[in-house]
Amino acid sequence: MFVCVFFCTFAAEIILIMKRYLVLERINQGDKVAIYSPTFDGDDKSELEKFISKFEDDPELQKDLGIIFARIGIIEEQGVLDRFFRYESKKNDNVAALPSHFDTAQLRLYCICYNEKLLILGNGGKKTTRTYQEDPVLNQYVEDMQKINKELWWKINKGEIHFEGIELAGDLSFYIE
Repeated sequence: MFVCVFFCTFAAEIILIMKRYLVLERINQGDKVAIYSPTFDGDDKSELEKFISKFEDDPELQKDLGIIFARIGIIEEQGVLDRFFRYESKKNDNVAALPSHFDTAQLRLYCICYNEKLLILGNGGKKTTRTYQEDPVLNQYVEDMQKINKELWWKINKGEIHFEGIELAGDLSFYIE
């Protein structure tokens, strides 16, 4: 019996260690679209801020950053519409990338297009492989966004998070595995 209690306790601690805590923080004040970015526990920057920090001083990627942020500006004016994104995973997990497939760029910024008024911007990087799955860093960013989308969907359906106009209301902090 002692072995089972020890093993079960040990297994529960491993599961807790694998979970990561985050807070969704609103980063814009638009009228049509609410834009959020996750900040993981222990980080002083949101995922979007980390993305910007990685590439803002890289002259080779300035054009790409400009394309991405111009597209975000258009989204703020017109709404979160499919044509502004390239869907990266399964359509039903709402994970996409900027810039859209109409723009040529090396950078990818991964995001969740929850509906026409909610956009969650994550992190991303320079795409050097045919698919994001072939790059362990880009793959991790997409997987994080998939997990955030799943947890957000669950909390909205459970009523723990709801919309007030275009903003999310409720407890915007949670764990992902």
